Amino acid sequence: MVSARAPNRIEAGAYSWFRTTFTAGGPIVHEGQEGDSRKALAAFIDEVIERHGADREGVYLLGFSQGATLALSFALTVPDQVAGVMAVAGRLLREVLPTLAPAARIAGLPLFVAHGIHDDVVPIGRARANREFLLGLGLDLTYREYSTGHQIAPQALTDMTKWLGAQLDAPRRSRGA
Repeated sequence: MVSARAPNRIEAGAYSWFRTTFTAGGPIVHEGQEGDSRKALAAFIDEVIERHGADREGVYLLGFSQGATLALSFALTVPDQVAGVMAVAGRLLREVLPTLAPAARIAGLPLFVAHGIHDDVVPIGRARANREFLLGLGLDLTYREYSTGHQIAPQALTDMTKWLGAQLDAPRRSRGA
């Protein structure tokens, strides 16, 4: 298990994967930074595999907030690079949707999505719409809501641990199928 820190420093101890401007029409993402962060994540995964001899077929991503958003974007654009994703309080970026991998490559990808029903950063309505979109892609989706705000609920940690254990015990999906 390894952790990647986002590259863009916001303030002491706080980092982001990409700049976001919040407007009345919704958040606007700095697409260049988001794309650069996906490339940096791919390089980080390659480095971990090379340096530690990790199993390339067993890479799972876990992210919270922007980390969840990045993990979803990464998995949906290069699904053959991950075995699955756990995304907490994230969102799907409309800017990334035109670059999604073909449906046949995405179908069956294991995905655990957790969201707080009182989230004031990524509203629960957005999470529910994302759930429907992800189901339409044919993902192996586990979706859970928790009575929290924009945070990781303790029960979500328990649920993700169980989910990941089941994924590791299950036969792997065929990549690029």
